[in-house]
Amino acid sequence: MANLGQEMGKTDKPTKAMQATMAKARRDVKKANTEYNRQREALAKLRGSMSSAGLSKT
Repeated sequence: MANLGQEMGKTDKPTKAMQATMAKARRDVKKANTEYNRQREALAKLRGSMSSAGLSKT
């Protein structure tokens, strides 16, 4: 996404294809970030459950 952003910055008028690609990249990054946070929260919950059950996480 950084490369596309740099290329778009070099042009006075980005093409519709460049804009569409950038919009899709932003959506994909947002989706990946949301999924990462969901999994991180699920892991934290699981660790808490394991700890409450007396299981070590190591």
